[in-house]
Amino acid sequence: QIATGALAAAITRTFKWKHIVTAQTEPDDYSDLTQLIADINRWGASVLHHYLETRFDAEVLIDWLAVNTLVQANDNYTKNYFLHNRLEDGRWEILPWDYDLTFGRNWNDYCGGLCDDLSAGTSIKGSNQMLNELTRRVLGNPLYFDRLRARLHTLLTDVFTPEKLFDKIDALYSQISPFVYTDTLKWASNLEFEQERERLKDWIERRRAFLLQAIAIPETQPPTGDTRPDTVIDSVWMEPAAPNTGDAVTFSARVKNQGQGDIGAVVGVAFLVDGQYITFGTTGALGAGAEITIRAVSTWQATTGTHRLTAVVDDVNRYPEVSETNNTLEQTFQVAAAPAGGVSDVTVRDIAFERSTDGKIRLAALVANTGQAATADVVGVAFLVDGIYAGFGIIPPLGAGKSQAVRAQQTLNLDGSHTVTAIVDDINRFPETDETNNQLTRTLNFGTPPPHGLPDTVVADVRLGQGRFAPGDAITFEAVVQNVGSTPTGDVVGVAFLVDGQYITFGTTAAIAPGETQVIRAISPWTATAGQHRLTAVVDDINRYPEISETNNRLEIDFRVLDRTAADLPDSVVDDIAFEIQPDGRVLFTATVSNIGNAATPDVVGVAFFVDDRYTTYGITQPMAANTTETIRAVKTLSLTGTHKITAIV
Repeated sequence: QIATGALAAAITRTFKWKHIVTAQTEPDDYSDLTQLIADINRWGASVLHHYLETRFDAEVLIDWLAVNTLVQANDNYTKNYFLHNRLEDGRWEILPWDYDLTFGRNWNDYCGGLCDDLSAGTSIKGSNQMLNELTRRVLGNPLYFDRLRARLHTLLTDVFTPEKLFDKIDALYSQISPFVYTDTLKWASNLEFEQERERLKDWIERRRAFLLQAIAIPETQPPTGDTRPDTVIDSVWMEPAAPNTGDAVTFSARVKNQGQGDIGAVVGVAFLVDGQYITFGTTGALGAGAEITIRAVSTWQATTGTHRLTAVVDDVNRYPEVSETNNTLEQTFQVAAAPAGGVSDVTVRDIAFERSTDGKIRLAALVANTGQAATADVVGVAFLVDGIYAGFGIIPPLGAGKSQAVRAQQTLNLDGSHTVTAIVDDINRFPETDETNNQLTRTLNFGTPPPHGLPDTVVADVRLGQGRFAPGDAITFEAVVQNVGSTPTGDVVGVAFLVDGQYITFGTTAAIAPGETQVIRAISPWTATAGQHRLTAVVDDINRYPEISETNNRLEIDFRVLDRTAADLPDSVVDDIAFEIQPDGRVLFTATVSNIGNAATPDVVGVAFFVDDRYTTYGITQPMAANTTETIRAVKTLSLTGTHKITAIV
């Protein structure tokens, strides 16, 4: 359905969208958000780039972080944004709002609320950013952090500059100054208002200088006078130094604090192999100029081939540093093949699914260990639907020569045909003989959810004719009834018509098939009386047959019967809907509209066109005289084929 209201209007203007279509979900259904939160908490910073872009629009996320960093939006990491799950691709994006605490403004107790302290030195990896689990992981991922630095460099060079911003500030001041000067309720004086212009420009220059320094390539030694610590990795090594496939390898790193400040917090090192997070190690406080060896808390099971070992000190940003870009050291190493018979090898043999009684789909993969040893860890399977990550499953270690089904922990809403991919050992928990045979893709037809097995009749519309109703007129009511259930009604379908809560008449028709619509006409008219009235139509009012729902049988509309001595008024109605095929094959809608009232319309007459209940375009004409008819053409053409329901509302 189309979202309405002030917020929807603001978002559509900001992002230049035609409209917002909301998903047809159950009230309070946050299962997709719950799954996203669970996934983010499973993904460490070092492996984030392998998964994030299957679930999130990373470009939008980087843009959001870059803008927040430029304007120092410290209030926008734990609130002041919407998470939007896009219908077209299932990926999430951020829709931000509330940017008043920016450009040096803060909210603190020490100043009684709003503080114009104009600090320009909030770090790219500041404490506020680290309160958000997603931004903390993004900023801790070397690949994403480099992308953020590159985006900031572009903005600081081309957009966030005095040349680009100062003229805009002056132009805005010129626009609002006359109104500010005459505002007797403003917080500050006119002099303070003018002074803020130069303070804002000064803050922009200082913020820009701070960020240009923060994203620059650091010097080998920290600048004189900077009392912050600065941890670097001098060397990394492993035991055994020349591992074979299947060996338990322990990593170590030599860490030095080359800064001028002590580290009172824990110092940690993350170890990655081929970009995949493996393990970590920690130590206590580290003084200025001190060095220490940090050993991993767990081992890595070696796999055959050439690998890249990466060690990252302060990987979760426990303390501020002189530089956040010199924390990584890499080296390449070889793992020799192990003697035959010592390694597992897992493959996906088949993909299947099961549908629960509530219609939900649970994916499953048949996994086989064709190696000569049991897996060294649990066996996990990642599931993707149409190339988008959709869930995972996990089982205990699998013995050599054994097979077992791995069922997804999440359930999905799926019907029709989809491409499903299952990847076993997707995050390389254990070594294998072959790392290239872990994936299988199948096209599965999920069919349709099982029917409830009952009819369900609803009143889609009620009609009482066109024209101005006057006291004494005989009005015959009609109801448009649809069976939205899965079986025929199997009996006579009746509709009761009530006016102002009083039963007036009824109408009937024969059984209605699933999906079928019938117009049911009252058997006798109602004699109109002057005033405002409410017409109620109730289908299956005497419960002739069981239904899926007994609470959706009613529809009401309000209408007015005008006294014959009442003032003349216009009354616009839609007589017909048509379309024209343009030379380029596109479709142009038209609506025949009549003013059947006794007065001209006081303004232009507009018609909104809907396709399959979704707004698509509109048309407009000049004010219409009484008792005249016009053909109103849509303002734009549409690309349409096949059969559609068209609605015109004047």
